[in-house]
Amino acid sequence: METRQMLGAILILLGVAGLLFATNIIPLTTVKAIPVWYYVYPSGTADNPDMVTPGIEVTLRVGIRARQIPEPYPEVTCTIEGTTITLSYIETNYHGRDEYGDIYVHYFEGSWNVPNEYGKLFELNWKADWHSPEYAVETLTTYAKTSEAEEPDGYFTINGLRAEVEGTIYLGTKTLTYEFIVTKNPDKIYKVWVEVIKKSTGAKVDSFELSKVSSDKYSITRDLPDFGTYEVKGYVVPTWDTSQNIRKMSILAVWGKERPPQQLPLTILSLCSVVAGAVLLTKKRLTPFS
Repeated sequence: METRQMLGAILILLGVAGLLFATNIIPLTTVKAIPVWYYVYPSGTADNPDMVTPGIEVTLRVGIRARQIPEPYPEVTCTIEGTTITLSYIETNYHGRDEYGDIYVHYFEGSWNVPNEYGKLFELNWKADWHSPEYAVETLTTYAKTSEAEEPDGYFTINGLRAEVEGTIYLGTKTLTYEFIVTKNPDKIYKVWVEVIKKSTGAKVDSFELSKVSSDKYSITRDLPDFGTYEVKGYVVPTWDTSQNIRKMSILAVWGKERPPQQLPLTILSLCSVVAGAVLLTKKRLTPFS
């Protein structure tokens, strides 16, 4: 094979390989492991537990990261005071991508009947088990605590939509109006506040206190900084302990999609390589008699 033809073949192979990588048909690097636990509620620590109301049913919610779908779903359980609760699979959402490929999140939910005891700390032991030697058993420990006294109650809304203690909402705008509607003990509220965390980075991007409109309503309007998925947590601070935060909202707010890494430059370069290689292979060598 002539040198020109050999060079053309090499360029075509390099171009095809680049296109396969740019379109994620084949990876050129080893796939990096990702943290399994994407979202957990309740998710408090022993020093800062999530506050729950005694005697009510709380929805346990977990998000498990995965590299690809379809993929075997793990069995997700939560053990509280010796009682094991098995969570049910709810849905799978696309979470975005990194340099190694796409990332998905499997969501699971279960119910926990909180004992009717005030001021009690609970340890929640989570486990994700694929029952396969190909997957490690993943565990996590979080904490929840019932309030010390009869607490104020109410619910948050975002742009008029009721935002429960857990769940996911999909937004059509970055401008959000937060409201907290008081349904019980308004005189025991010291303040109402919200924090916003970017899920892809874990960074807190906003934190603010709602303004008191009336004895039974608090409100504020804020903008999200960018497209993406955010964990939005809303708290009520009681008058009897201003260091205590009673969580009344913990949702995932999705506005558009996060911008993926751009593969366009690699795609263009790969196409140019293929074209150049084809030209070298097919072009006739000029001679004095051609």
